[in-house]
Amino acid sequence: MDEPISQSRLAALDLKLDRRLGDIVMEAENLEVGFPDRRLFAKLNLSLVPGEVLGIVGPNGSGKTSFFRTLLAELPPLAGSFRWGATADIGTLGQHEAFPNQARTPLQYLQDAGLGADDQDRRDKLGAMLFSGDAAAKPIQVLSGGEKKRLMLTRLLLKGHNVLLLDEPTNHLDIHSSEAVTLALSAYPGTVLTISHDRFFLDEVADRVLWLEDGAWRITRGGFVEAEEDQLRAGREKDALRQSGSPPGRRKRSAPAGHGKGGSPGIGWSVAKLEKHIIANEERLAQIHAAFEDPATVRDGGRMRLLQVELTALEKEQAELEMEYARRG
Repeated sequence: MDEPISQSRLAALDLKLDRRLGDIVMEAENLEVGFPDRRLFAKLNLSLVPGEVLGIVGPNGSGKTSFFRTLLAELPPLAGSFRWGATADIGTLGQHEAFPNQARTPLQYLQDAGLGADDQDRRDKLGAMLFSGDAAAKPIQVLSGGEKKRLMLTRLLLKGHNVLLLDEPTNHLDIHSSEAVTLALSAYPGTVLTISHDRFFLDEVADRVLWLEDGAWRITRGGFVEAEEDQLRAGREKDALRQSGSPPGRRKRSAPAGHGKGGSPGIGWSVAKLEKHIIANEERLAQIHAAFEDPATVRDGGRMRLLQVELTALEKEQAELEMEYARRG
């Protein structure tokens, strides 16, 4: 069997951001996405922070790509608003990207983009993403679809963008390629929004998941497993309400914070994953409290409401995570 990609090998990528992100990367308030004759989902409230990975899942036609198009100003919102942080520098990877010249090699592709100090540095960076030896000198046109996507992502990661919007980045990748992409994104210091149906990928990289389905949205903490459990639980509650004859107006939306098995976050997570989320929550809580002391924030009623909702959910989750962590100890 081939040796798996290692963290030490990925060090050759030396991923850095050209611009530092502010405390808030993107904020959406009551955002409605869709077309004049078809609303896909509405009233999305979301705040992204530096270094966060948001997975976006849902069936075809639920609004995942339209959400990306809205964030890229290619599709106007039907209602509500969103804004990017002042220093956000966005890089994108779609499902149908094309190379300008497929006669070029991966080495030349990076050189054309002004990446790498010299050929050896470019070889090292390509090797970290599994383009070793002869693979770095082959014409791009002979690469498989998965290899082409991996090469595009390599270039994107090295460009220094501090925000990435990725549409199915692990589609058509073999196991080792998917592992390389997963590890590279885990090492990436910026913020990532990624559409994906890859459960393993999302469980490894996602801090939160936005689930779009049937015109509604749900946000859960953790990866695909936690999001799926929350979605199934919501479905069971909806069926129970329907069977009991309760009026639709009495239904309650679940809290935006995620839930593990048994309804509490952290149950079923590894200790390492618990520690990661506890540390990330501590940093985010400090950022929120600092924002409350900023006069510009106090004057912005919409942002204050979003931060207060996030603070309440985050404090509840943090208490439950710390309780679970103490139980493990």
